[in-house]
Amino acid sequence: MRYAPILLLFLLCSCGSRPGKTTAKPQTGPPAAQTPQPAPRQTGAATAEDTVRHQLGGKLFFSEWSKFNPADSITVIETRYHKAEGKELYREYRFITHNRYSFAHRFFESSYLDSVYMSYFDGPDYREFYEHQLPDSLKSEYIDPAIGDFNGYWVYLAEYNGDYYLDDDWSWHISFHIADSVKSELYMDGPVPRKIRTATALPQGGLLLRFHRADPLRSYKDDSLRIEAVDARRGVYRLSGENDYFTAPARAVHNFEIIQYCNSTGDLI
Repeated sequence: MRYAPILLLFLLCSCGSRPGKTTAKPQTGPPAAQTPQPAPRQTGAATAEDTVRHQLGGKLFFSEWSKFNPADSITVIETRYHKAEGKELYREYRFITHNRYSFAHRFFESSYLDSVYMSYFDGPDYREFYEHQLPDSLKSEYIDPAIGDFNGYWVYLAEYNGDYYLDDDWSWHISFHIADSVKSELYMDGPVPRKIRTATALPQGGLLLRFHRADPLRSYKDDSLRIEAVDARRGVYRLSGENDYFTAPARAVHNFEIIQYCNSTGDLI
């Protein structure tokens, strides 16, 4: 029994040296970039999400705006199939990417939009068009200081199943910019500016814009635009005027998940 204390001490030291569970540190910023994972070996019937994420049954082409990460969690919300005579089966998928910091989000951020808008000013033909749209004769009559809260880049949102999403459309990312007394809408040929005649604050944090008609050949159904808060905390606004849309300031794009598209041919349609 004289060795009992020594044996007990040895057992206690052995227990104390066992590794315990490591407590994970909470994530405090955008998630780190994930490395695309290889397609798993299927043991049962593949879901539509499996098909999109891992391209089971044939290659898929994603929007040119994005590099889709198959590690991202997704939900397929629409599928289309079409069989043309003499051709392979055409497949198209519309899906929600739940990662709010996906690669595609960067094309909705202010820094990217600014580079696109500014690129058009390099050409003299566009500068001439811009000056034609904003002649010195067009003067603002009243601009409420509240417009300062609306200055900057804005992107359009898609409404789906009672929520709002960025829309990584195949063809075009619609956006606009407000700067003091000018609103510019981005089209494929470049930003089209409109001079703001009056800007008036609305109740609950909205804004009413009224415009000059610079080009008599350009017909607008409405010369005013209402920007009304739907969920100002999150950054959701409704545009009412020529058309009705939902929109968000570009600084809020990471508040939203994104709807993306892919198909089996890479065609826009």
